[in-house]
Amino acid sequence: MTTIVLWIDANIDNEENKEYIKELNTNGSIRLKLFKNVESAIEQLKYIEFKETKIIISGSLYNEFVKNFKEKILEMYIAPKIIIFTKNKEDFIKLNKDYNNDKFYIYGGIVTKFDDIKNFLKNKDKKK
Repeated sequence: MTTIVLWIDANIDNEENKEYIKELNTNGSIRLKLFKNVESAIEQLKYIEFKETKIIISGSLYNEFVKNFKEKILEMYIAPKIIIFTKNKEDFIKLNKDYNNDKFYIYGGIVTKFDDIKNFLKNKDKKK
């Protein structure tokens, strides 16, 4: 079964992310879709029906994503598993106290290493 993976990051085209994307594209069990902004990703989510969907969201876009997702949730037919990919976990937690305790929006956790992203995409179980 193919998992749809949406990666939302304003800097998706930087050299570091290009390397990560190249690696993820070798995984035949995922269909990777890249987005530079939240609005485009939310629009895409509306067209996914009852398929396993995982979202990699940059820490800088997290608040905007959650706000938009909540506004459009009635138009969606999925419950995506979300992981936050950020450079500094402690800074992210300080800046996002409102959403930090909502397990739905941080199902995969807050990570700083690409290996954690790969593990999240491989595992069916919730990350601790």
